[in-house]
Amino acid sequence: MVTHISIDLWNTLIRPNPAYREQRNNVFKRMYGLSSESLEPAWKSIKERASALALAPGNAVMTKGQAFSALLILLNKNPSDWRKIYAELCELMLKYPPIIEDEALSALFEARQSVTLSITSNAGFVGADTLEQVVKSWGPDFSFMVFDDWYGVAKPSKTLFNLTKLSVNHVHGRNVPPEQIVHVGDHEICDSGALAVGMRCQIIGGYKELPQTLRELTNETY
Repeated sequence: MVTHISIDLWNTLIRPNPAYREQRNNVFKRMYGLSSESLEPAWKSIKERASALALAPGNAVMTKGQAFSALLILLNKNPSDWRKIYAELCELMLKYPPIIEDEALSALFEARQSVTLSITSNAGFVGADTLEQVVKSWGPDFSFMVFDDWYGVAKPSKTLFNLTKLSVNHVHGRNVPPEQIVHVGDHEICDSGALAVGMRCQIIGGYKELPQTLRELTNETY
């Protein structure tokens, strides 16, 4: 039986918006005269550092200040510019939000008729507060969201998934058996952290598989 479904965001529920990436690169071109070719390797390097930190013992989060300062240092630019750049990118994320497929959105509305839903995710370069606004704009009622930014630990942290479990209990007003809580994600290591707190975990191959996965899980409510 499934009572609650927790969902990862990036590559599970949403995918990057190419228009955002183009506009992001334009920010660096306008401010520093940097080409996309010189910018992309730096982005990749910082992303790899952040992922390594999340997977290391302690599951630490690279703060936005750390990430953007390190990026600017790699680009031989002034790291104190990071706040200005970060603020501009958050605005761009709201203007050019990540893409959620229509079928996935329909599946969320269908699932919400049978189970409660939440988000448990690492936020990425643009912070949790911005992603929260994006998610709320879709319409489906998520009972709560748990982001690494807010709690200082990243998936696959047991602490983060325990927060999800406790939040489910709060929403339902009772202790929901953890085996009735399923986390759905696309990363074999990060998302399997749910198993450490007794939750179930469903690893999928990407956002295209989410609608069918949600339908299969909600069928278990009967």
